[in-house]
Amino acid sequence: MEKEIYIVLTQSGTWMSRFLRLFTKTTYNHSSISLENDLTDMYSFARKYKYYPFIGGLVREYPDQGVFGRFPETQAMIFGLTVPTEKYNLLKAHIDEMYANRRRWHYNFIGVFLAWFGKSWDRKRCFYCSEFIKDLLIRFDLFPKDVFPRAVRPLDFSKLFESDLIYQGNLLDYARTMETLKKEETSVHIEDKVV
Repeated sequence: MEKEIYIVLTQSGTWMSRFLRLFTKTTYNHSSISLENDLTDMYSFARKYKYYPFIGGLVREYPDQGVFGRFPETQAMIFGLTVPTEKYNLLKAHIDEMYANRRRWHYNFIGVFLAWFGKSWDRKRCFYCSEFIKDLLIRFDLFPKDVFPRAVRPLDFSKLFESDLIYQGNLLDYARTMETLKKEETSVHIEDKVV
């Protein structure tokens, strides 16, 4: 059996993301991973406080809350990757354990700065957004290490997973559509049982 995980690239509109876009000339400057198609389980290394960018770590993100809630026009590219159920379960357990101990994890500010110059800075218990996703994909043998550059950026995911693109557009619109579909599916199952 197989399940899907989702790699989500975004451009929110914060001054930091606008600066990165200007500096890097890339459309998407943040990446997250979700284990649900409606993005209710979306994780990344990012700012912990929506109005303050300089304290970061492992965070759970929502399309309608936090930074994305502040910027409802956030644009996204969403890639759906099919993985074996066993690896999906291991990945989920690992993320759950990391999130339960999220105070032990920190944002790799030096690493994210150097990544834009193609340099890497590995630090224990520290990641920036793309580095976190790369680590997960390699750790659970979902992709070989050599397909990723040493200093990975969101742009690298868009190239690597180009054929797995399932959506491009407004992040909130996507999440609301998937939420509606999930509710409709649930009501159909309930009606089937009643009959």
